[in-house]
Amino acid sequence: MAHYEEKIAQLEEEIKVLKEKARKQEEDCELFMENMKENVVDIARLRVDMTDVKLELRSHTRRYDDSIKELKTQVHKI
Repeated sequence: MAHYEEKIAQLEEEIKVLKEKARKQEEDCELFMENMKENVVDIARLRVDMTDVKLELRSHTRRYDDSIKELKTQVHKI
């Protein structure tokens, strides 16, 4: 009988350890998911920033093209 009680106590301890491991894994998973959400937000911000940079570059390119055309026109007039 003592053997069974000892075995039950051992199994209860193993269950306790496994429950603690599961709890820690759940916490780790929640932290991971929170970090992933933050990363998604950061990526979205970067995409917006990149779009802004592209638009600004296009604007500068157009201005430079216009300036070059104007200079060519002035050179031809001379």
